[in-house]
Amino acid sequence: MHSNTLTNSFINSFVNTLDKVIFATVLILAFQIPIISDHYLQYLSGYFQSTKDQVAGYQKNALQHQYANVDEMIADLLQSKSPVVRSDAMQKQQNLTKYHELTVAIEILQTGDVFQRAWYMFNPSRWQVLKQVMVNFKPGLPLTIKDLLYACLFALLASFLLMLPIKWLMNEQKTV
Repeated sequence: MHSNTLTNSFINSFVNTLDKVIFATVLILAFQIPIISDHYLQYLSGYFQSTKDQVAGYQKNALQHQYANVDEMIADLLQSKSPVVRSDAMQKQQNLTKYHELTVAIEILQTGDVFQRAWYMFNPSRWQVLKQVMVNFKPGLPLTIKDLLYACLFALLASFLLMLPIKWLMNEQKTV
């Protein structure tokens, strides 16, 4: 009986330590999300400004030639018999689409909560950009109370959910 109690005590100590290690690891990782999102925002900002300037040029050109908007101008250019004009129109259309995507990205990264920013950045379709952002990433601590609270809440929830099956198994063994 004494050996069984010692074994149970060891297992409980191990599980409690594991719980703390998981919480600390998740907390440290969660602290990085706001910092990564700031890096991501900086990375996209230059590209956004360049694309915005191009779109402004398209708009100026469209108005100068009496088009109601850029989309109307591009639609007209796509109808041209000249392949170079159609190709240029497709490039303009792609840049316009990219501009709209970047506008949404900048909005999410500037005003979204940490979960919205993480959901945006860690989308598999954006992994290539995330890899580029991570090249210059240095771990740190977020400076806003809001980001610190989100990280703590996320770490508590994640460690609880990760430990739930282990604690459930331990309770099942105690009842047997």
